[in-house]
Amino acid sequence: MTIEQVASMARQAQSDGATEVHIVGGIHPDLPFDYYRRMIESLCQGCPGLHIKAFSAVEIIDLAQKADMSVEAVLASLQTIGLAGLPGGGAEILTDGYFERFCPGKPLPEQWLAVHAAAHKLGLMTNATMLYGYRETPADCVTHMLKLRQLQDDSLQRGAGAFQCFVPLPFCSADKGTGPNALVSLRTIAISRLLLDNISYIKSFWPMLGINLAQVALCFGANDMDGTVGDYHIVETSSDSDAAPTCLSEKQLRRLIIEAGGIPVCRDGFYRPVKNERP
Repeated sequence: MTIEQVASMARQAQSDGATEVHIVGGIHPDLPFDYYRRMIESLCQGCPGLHIKAFSAVEIIDLAQKADMSVEAVLASLQTIGLAGLPGGGAEILTDGYFERFCPGKPLPEQWLAVHAAAHKLGLMTNATMLYGYRETPADCVTHMLKLRQLQDDSLQRGAGAFQCFVPLPFCSADKGTGPNALVSLRTIAISRLLLDNISYIKSFWPMLGINLAQVALCFGANDMDGTVGDYHIVETSSDSDAAPTCLSEKQLRRLIIEAGGIPVCRDGFYRPVKNERP
């Protein structure tokens, strides 16, 4: 996409009521670091007030190599022009053995953790993810969460940035019968809530869980059900049904949360409550 195409999408999203953009992509062999800087600058200029959460740890590592800069310098450069936080993608399962078997050639877990540690030192807020239900063991999941918990302890002690949300992501496949069942998903969310006591929010991510299970997850420790989601193509199926919607309105989200016994609160990208009167 050109810079203008990205900016045009963001302007349309903001005019439709979006308050945050979440930008991730592959490792492009030809796009220089300057392309990503200009992207962020264009979004800030064209969409004042829009929260920009962009680039996974793997992308940041790649940008540092392209620009012959340190990870810290890349993050500081992007932060200066408007980057507000990092998404949590690419964590998979944070053990070397898992990466060697299933993610060969990908930056190792310690590199993923180092990028988020560097972001936190600069005061950036980030997310953390865990892809479960593929070929990991329960011990792998616990190791993953403990590494996140330790980094969060270190970051909170410094008093700058930190993980603001943990996102358990179920492995999804077009093949029926693969991936975790509902019980495994609910158990994973409940255990993450108990173990990650220093991360304030556990996300119930309905595009991958499916709407019904995501609603139930709010009774198993999750306390962040987002979002409206305009256009989502990372997975083409959900655990509920092939006909599940690709977006929800704020009104629908509020209803789902209330039905689960919760109190819906509209928030900004920093998890601050905001007054929002849109239906």
